[in-house]
Amino acid sequence: MLEAKHKMKLFYPVRPWENEPDHAEWIQEPSGYKCRITRNKTTGTLCGYVGIPKEHRFWGVGYDDGNDEMYAIQDDIHGGLTYAQEGDDGWWYFGFDTAHAEDFTPATVELLIGLGRGADDLRFQDCMKYKTWEFVDDQIYWLGKRLWAYNMYHKEEKEDKNV
Repeated sequence: MLEAKHKMKLFYPVRPWENEPDHAEWIQEPSGYKCRITRNKTTGTLCGYVGIPKEHRFWGVGYDDGNDEMYAIQDDIHGGLTYAQEGDDGWWYFGFDTAHAEDFTPATVELLIGLGRGADDLRFQDCMKYKTWEFVDDQIYWLGKRLWAYNMYHKEEKEDKNV
């Protein structure tokens, strides 16, 4: 009898998650912000994060604190921000996930197959709705760019008032 991971190949011929890394970190230029992509083991989907230093005006701000600027920053980020927390490194991280209602979640689907769910139960699981590494990387790029732009604008505005 085939294992669930082998049955996935029968149900879903396109499986980009099998060839992607599970984690990566880098510094975004020119902001110097810390960026990372991490795979959620429960869903098999990717999560994206941008870390800002303590000097940033949004350090310590929650993604859902009612801050209009924060809502503008996360506009067009997939599903909006779902994470805001200080990391072990002292940076404040904003993050998002790709396991929303319409998203394909490979680990969840593999679990359903392992439980004996057939094609009828999986008909709404479209693997083309999986959010790839490239997609998440692009979302991180724009999130970092917006965080940087809002911070730079705020610095310039503050300097103009002090002149």
